[in-house]
Amino acid sequence: TQYAKKVDDALRPFLLATHFPLILVSTDPLASIYRSVCSLPNLVDETVFISPDRVSLTELSAMARPVLDNYYANQLTEIKALFEERTGQNRVTTDWADTAWAATHGMIGLLLVDFEQSVKGSIDEAGKLSLSEDPDAHDVLDEIVRRALESGAKILAVRANDMVGDTGIAAILRYTVSFEQQ
Repeated sequence: TQYAKKVDDALRPFLLATHFPLILVSTDPLASIYRSVCSLPNLVDETVFISPDRVSLTELSAMARPVLDNYYANQLTEIKALFEERTGQNRVTTDWADTAWAATHGMIGLLLVDFEQSVKGSIDEAGKLSLSEDPDAHDVLDEIVRRALESGAKILAVRANDMVGDTGIAAILRYTVSFEQQ
């Protein structure tokens, strides 16, 4: 138990301020003991049960990948449920213009983007989106993400089949918004 607490204390300064998932690679009984003393909120539920000193980094990475995939799949399921809940509260949008405006005004709490999506145009200082057919125009997705990040929004880049809706962008807002007023 003392050893597990020392490991937890050593990891805390590096991982407490991050949202990165922590995957436990250990054998029992140490895995169970570490879970009982771990104070980090990002420890995933699954454990890779193997002694990490007996495998290469490549093998360890391959073993951790399915755990990470399950973690992100569960996270997306939770986000989709939250999106459905917030839909009834007027706290979501999948519209590009509304999302640009919300990002500009610091209203986005969580932004999902299709990382293969590209929309050309510009966004003015007030958040008004203007689309463009010009292939040399800027990608407004990058600008929306930048503005959302500036206000502390969490951003998730996902595949098209993991998106909420079919526009390639989905925002969960911090509070109720009526976009007709903008």
